[in-house]
Amino acid sequence: SGGRLAEGLSFALAPGDRLLVTAASGGGKTAIVRALAGLWPEGTGEVRRTASTVFLSQEPYIPEGTLRRILTFPAPSGSFSDDEILSAARQAELGQLLERHALDEVVDWEA
Repeated sequence: SGGRLAEGLSFALAPGDRLLVTAASGGGKTAIVRALAGLWPEGTGEVRRTASTVFLSQEPYIPEGTLRRILTFPAPSGSFSDDEILSAARQAELGQLLERHALDEVVDWEA
């Protein structure tokens, strides 16, 4: 809706701490998690976090596009060679996915 979700929001977590974001439906929980993870292009402010930070949203975020895009998100296009992408996918036990889809195949991944 373009409305402000939060103003003056500030918090710090120590290693090992956890944070649960709760609010009524439509209260902006997913938007806040996406902003913290660097997946939300709107708004202003600063987010500092370690590379090992893990975010779990109530709805998984899968960008549209090719399998290559899905496997390398959010890195810029061309950041990884085909061999690097395929190797990482196999290490993540995604071999069956690689057998069914080419890296440059566009699929409705949410279906």
